[in-house]
Amino acid sequence: SNPPRNLARLLQALGWTAMAPVTTSQVHGGEVFVAETMPDTVPRADAIVTDRPGLLPMVRVADCVPLLLADRCGRAVAAVHAGWRGVLAGIIEHSVRAVARRAGVEPASLVAAVGPCIGVDAFEVGEEVAAPFEQRFGRAVVQRDDAVATAVAVPGERADRRPHLDLGGAVVAALREAGVDAGGIDRCDLCTHAEAELFFSHRRDHGRTGRQAALIAPRGSVGGGVAQP
Repeated sequence: SNPPRNLARLLQALGWTAMAPVTTSQVHGGEVFVAETMPDTVPRADAIVTDRPGLLPMVRVADCVPLLLADRCGRAVAAVHAGWRGVLAGIIEHSVRAVARRAGVEPASLVAAVGPCIGVDAFEVGEEVAAPFEQRFGRAVVQRDDAVATAVAVPGERADRRPHLDLGGAVVAALREAGVDAGGIDRCDLCTHAEAELFFSHRRDHGRTGRQAALIAPRGSVGGGVAQP
């Protein structure tokens, strides 16, 4: 079937019109789908891994973290949808292992691009979310200081002291735990919630919004992928 209009425009701009976007039903879990061929049905997973030229892993986000992974030669790639539930479910570690295994390399040889997501100032969470992140990744990914609380408080009312989560920071921490070298991780710090002119945001727009797409092509793909030598 033909891709939706905006996706078709994106593929045209990238010169990837001959490629087949592979998507999944994203369920905020830890499942990784390894694409050998174009699937007949839409799999339930939050990451797509492939080393088959012509297949184009793609995830959709609107506050969650879009993560792209590849080995340094571009043989195996992955597109990952990382929301807070997926991060706790191990989607980062599972994706890193799947790409490394597919490429026949160690995780330290991978490169990762961590895309725009909801920033820590905007991502207020309950203790049931903050506590497991703090336990797993340390205090650096959970902000509890009064500066944030005061910034989001309504004048004249008691400051909101609920914790705030650095979701992008947690993804970077999970990548490091999974063995990806710090020098191979590139993180974009733009906040989808704050940058209304640039991004859709599920939280800001109360669920009535579009999606950003993150996609990556393996080496050897026609009109795309990592440049040939």
